[in-house]
Amino acid sequence: MNKNESSYYIKSVGKALKVIEKVVNSDQPLGLTELSQKLSLNRSTVYRLLKTLQDEFYLEQISEENRKYVVGTKLIGLSSCIIENLDLKKAAKPYLEKLQEKTDETVHLALIGESEKDVVYIDKVDSGRTIKMSSAIGKRVPMHSTSLGKIMLAYMKDSKKGEILDKIELKGFTSKTITSKEKLLEHLKEVRNKGYAIDDEENDENVRCIAAPIFDNEGDIAGAISLSGPSLRLTLDNLEEISGLILEYSRKISESIGYNGQL
Repeated sequence: MNKNESSYYIKSVGKALKVIEKVVNSDQPLGLTELSQKLSLNRSTVYRLLKTLQDEFYLEQISEENRKYVVGTKLIGLSSCIIENLDLKKAAKPYLEKLQEKTDETVHLALIGESEKDVVYIDKVDSGRTIKMSSAIGKRVPMHSTSLGKIMLAYMKDSKKGEILDKIELKGFTSKTITSKEKLLEHLKEVRNKGYAIDDEENDENVRCIAAPIFDNEGDIAGAISLSGPSLRLTLDNLEEISGLILEYSRKISESIGYNGQL
């Protein structure tokens, strides 16, 4: 039986869920007209759905002037609850804490975002120092300009890597950001040879990061961990010294979720 033929199917709820899905999966904020066209629903219906979802904080408008919709605080909160229960997060937590204790720098755990155009932090352990990297769980950062994104790209199958690089904008964030696809591909080969990636002030001025891969039980890239801090403290030499430590903990996390060491 088709779900729309079920006596239990509530059409208005189904339509509201489709509105949410369109906003969540869109790379850009969406307005009333765009949503109406994408969903093949009349404007008045979509307007009522949007206002209800806005009142319940599942969606929100950017501003009074820009009335396009983005994900709201309640939806973000629910997403965080789901993330709380991820096996990877639970497995990684003790190792993130140990890495932070040994280095006193901020440590992140990240996954590839749903759109595959960015990386999303799903956990972090903050540095105890006064000057530290500013970030938040749920924050999304670019693939090409971060150590987390680069290490995950480096270990992807070539076909998947090509798909992602074809759809992301290689935007320059600092003078050191790699903005050429050819140069990035060459850089990713070097990253894979080393086993870790460094963001040398490529995403933010005065911030350096190092990341290592996490593999699942089939040897596929499952996520990554990184260590970040101010470039005055994290010199390139320091990061090379830390590489062994972050590789050790990324391997332990991988093993804890079933990786057997075979790529």
